[in-house]
Amino acid sequence: NSFTLFYMKKTGINIGEIIHQELDKRERSVAWLADKIGCHRTTMSRMLEKYSIDSEVLFQISYVLDVDYHALYCQKLKDRA
Repeated sequence: NSFTLFYMKKTGINIGEIIHQELDKRERSVAWLADKIGCHRTTMSRMLEKYSIDSEVLFQISYVLDVDYHALYCQKLKDRA
C-alpha cells in the first residue's frame, strides 16, 4: 500500500530484508526463526516480506537473534535531529 512505501522511503529501512540477511549470515531458516518465536513458518515468511513489523514481534526476533533491530529506527530519529 502507499503508506508502506512512504514509510520505507522515509526510514530507508526494509526490516524484513535486514532480518533475512541476518538469518542467511547465521545459516538459519525462516522456519527456525518462526519456531523460536512460536508462530507458523508461512506467517513469519509473510511478516518478513513487509517493510515493517509489529514492534512486539520485532522485539521477539531481536531477542532470539540477539540483535537490537529497534536501534535502527532510533538511530534514524537521532540522525534526523
